[in-house]
Amino acid sequence: MLYWECKRRLVALRRFRALACDYFDNIQYASYMSGGAPVLNEQSQKARHEMNRVMGDVVISLKLFAIPLSVFYQPPPRIGGYSQTVDVIVNIFGLWEFQISPELVFDSVDRGIGAYERACEKLFRKIFNPFYWLGMLVVWVLRLPFKLLGAAGFDAARAEESLFGKAFKLFWGLAVGLATFIPAIWETADHWDKVRAFIDRCAAVFYHS
Repeated sequence: MLYWECKRRLVALRRFRALACDYFDNIQYASYMSGGAPVLNEQSQKARHEMNRVMGDVVISLKLFAIPLSVFYQPPPRIGGYSQTVDVIVNIFGLWEFQISPELVFDSVDRGIGAYERACEKLFRKIFNPFYWLGMLVVWVLRLPFKLLGAAGFDAARAEESLFGKAFKLFWGLAVGLATFIPAIWETADHWDKVRAFIDRCAAVFYHS
């Protein structure tokens, strides 16, 4: 993940949290006896609309850092029903049906925000590291054949994670590496006298210092 994508996802999570605050602060829960859905005013309806638009991206962002999103729900014996796992983000507007506290939503989002804040700090420092960009280039080259498969309509992710895909990446990397370094070695051999003179000058400077 690049710094700019990490920053974008962090901003989106913070925005989602603010919208969730607006939503829960502006709904009126039905009475316990009626058991109906919460009543929304104009502000909570607007927040719900915006949350639905970004919810898919928020779920992806949280799953990228393995943030827990689900809780185990077991209905009271007097009500009956079956036990199940409830995703508190996807089912954020139906938590009242399971009697799940909205605080669990904020717990997951806050953990995600913290994870992305730490990641952004690390990725920002890597921007100035040339070896980081070299590594990114190597990864891009290794994944290029699978990106072409995906563009052609195949399941690129499944192919890349298969044993054959991993073996292909190994041989592809070796082939690209040899194709890159062998010409460089031959070029260096053709100018070995200049390379040797440069090494001798560096050694002399180091010795006199």
